[in-house]
Amino acid sequence: MTDGMVRAMNKLTGMFLLIFAFPLTGTAATPGRCNDAAREINQQNTFIITGTKYNGPVKSITITSYRSMGLILWVKEKLHFNACGALTRYDYEYREMAMEESQVPITQTTQIVPEKPDQATVIISNVIPGGSMLSTQIDQQYTRNDENRIVSLTESYKTAPDNQSWQSETRYRYQNNQLVSEKETENGETRIKVYHYDNNGLLTDIDQPNVMTQQYTYNEYNQVAGVTQKLPTFWGKSAYSYTCYKWDQYGNCELQTMIKAIQLEGSSAIQSSGITLESRYEYY
Repeated sequence: MTDGMVRAMNKLTGMFLLIFAFPLTGTAATPGRCNDAAREINQQNTFIITGTKYNGPVKSITITSYRSMGLILWVKEKLHFNACGALTRYDYEYREMAMEESQVPITQTTQIVPEKPDQATVIISNVIPGGSMLSTQIDQQYTRNDENRIVSLTESYKTAPDNQSWQSETRYRYQNNQLVSEKETENGETRIKVYHYDNNGLLTDIDQPNVMTQQYTYNEYNQVAGVTQKLPTFWGKSAYSYTCYKWDQYGNCELQTMIKAIQLEGSSAIQSSGITLESRYEYY
């Protein structure tokens, strides 16, 4: 695997570390006021930053993993929100230790601090064949409109030890107060991610052609029961499946499993691994 391939994989890593998302609907917000519309926009913003939208007056969330099987997977996540549901602090760590020689151990950390809620630092480290370490730091800067809705993201990449750097820009498009697409531009190339909803406003799938697809299923209470994400990798095909088994009174998932399946290039065998994730919520 070349350094360039690993750098490209670094960009994909953050895309499949998602858990559960909820319907993205709402009405226009009044700037400076904490009403239902403002809370809804804050929930949408959290979804853009973390990949998950949370319900209710959440103050903090602690997510930990256990019962690892197959690949050694480890997740630790901590989120803090203000009284209007805006994300003020985010600490995330993901580790994946390879069990096969052809796979690449991955560590990813993401951090947002209260002093700079629109800036995130993502660090992705890979141990590539030969034992050397390749690290990518991504400095993210979000821009909001007058309604406090995130409308763009600028990402500055820097790799070590080869000391390469580049930037990408993503613009978010909304329709009827729903997130409907993302347009990312990097080195003259454009990638589009499209969000689809059913007649009840429930998010059904996310599609990024030639990169990934993500599908959602719901229970009878319109709570997300499962998420399946499929994406190509440099060693074959990968699929991530999340299944929720327990919800709290606001419909937030408290207990779920994540199963990762890999089919290596040229092989019919499918390798599976997984973890159980437990989320603890504190409310205002």
